[in-house]
Amino acid sequence: MEDYVLTTQILTEFELERKEQHKVRAFVIMQEKLQKNYEYDLMGKQVVDYVKETLSNYETSIIKVKDDKQSLVEILAPHIKDEDYIIVLYGDTPLVRSSTIDDALEYATTKGLDYCKLYKGGIFKASAVRSGKIEYLSEANFLSKEDFFCVFDNNSISKARQIMKQRIIEKHIKNNVEFFDISSVYIDSTVDIASNVKIYANNVVKGQTTIASGCILNENNVINNCKIEENCVISSSYLNNTKIKKNSNIGPFKIKE
Repeated sequence: MEDYVLTTQILTEFELERKEQHKVRAFVIMQEKLQKNYEYDLMGKQVVDYVKETLSNYETSIIKVKDDKQSLVEILAPHIKDEDYIIVLYGDTPLVRSSTIDDALEYATTKGLDYCKLYKGGIFKASAVRSGKIEYLSEANFLSKEDFFCVFDNNSISKARQIMKQRIIEKHIKNNVEFFDISSVYIDSTVDIASNVKIYANNVVKGQTTIASGCILNENNVINNCKIEENCVISSSYLNNTKIKKNSNIGPFKIKE
C-alpha cells in the first residue's frame, strides 16, 4: 500500500496542471443514538445545520447510522451513484468551514487519492468505495483541528459557542461593522448586518434580524427577529418581531413588539 505524506507544500506544479473537474457528492453522517448532539442550539442554528451549510455547494444527503461499528466504506457503499468523489462529514462538527473542505477536496482530487482522511470524516474516490479497496491514502493533517471540533455535551457546546461567536464578530468586522465592547455583545449567526453600523456594549441581537447601513446600537438593547432600516439609532430598548423605519430614534427604555 502506498502512503502519501502531506507537507505544507501541498501540490506540485505538475499536479496543478492536471487538475480536472470531478462530480462530487457529500454526505453527513448522523448516529441515531447521538441525535441530541446534532440538535444543540449554537448561535441561532442547530449544530447539524452548520454542517449542511458548509456543504451547500454540493449535492448533500444525510445518512443515519444505527450500527456505529461499521466502517465509513461500509456505510457509504449502498449510497454510491455516479459521482467521482465523496465528501463525508459528521453532523456534530459545526465548526467545519467550506474553505477547509475545498482545500481538502482539491488535495485529494489532484493527488488522485482513494481516501483523504480528515480529523473527523474524509474524502473518498467513489470507485474505491465501490470496490472496497483503499490503496492510495493520506491524512489531511495540514488542516486546522479546530474545524473538526466535536459537540457532545454542555461543555463542548459552550466551547463551540465561544469559537462561533468570535467567527461571527470577525465576519462583521470585515464588513466594516464597528464594535466597542466585543466581550459583552451577542449576535446570532442568522443576523444580517450591513456595513457602517456601530454596536456598543451589552447588545443582544438574535433571530432573523437585519440591520441596514448607518445604524447605531447604543448600550443595552435586546433585538429579536426585527428589520431595522437605514440610519436608525436604538438605545436601551427591547425590540421583538418589529420593523423600524429609516431614520428612527428608538429609546431609551422603549419596548416594541
